[in-house]
Amino acid sequence: MAEIKDFLEKFKKILIEGDVEKEIIVKIFEKVIDVKIEKEDVSFKKDKLIIKSDVYLKSEIKLNKDKLLKEIKKQGISKIVLDII
Repeated sequence: MAEIKDFLEKFKKILIEGDVEKEIIVKIFEKVIDVKIEKEDVSFKKDKLIIKSDVYLKSEIKLNKDKLLKEIKKQGISKIVLDII
């Protein structure tokens, strides 16, 4: 019978992967649009990348969406990102 620590270890691995992906997204935003975002402002929902931000950043994201998506794809993030909102 599997122990509970083995079960929890699977969740820990998933959380660590998500943290790494968020850090990569933060670096991509700094590189492409020269804007610093916090890791806590990044989340994923299905095939969408959600960024909590103000109106200024939302407009910058819209203007540079193609560049951001290409860079995300190039970095090899395990989640499929088709849109940024």
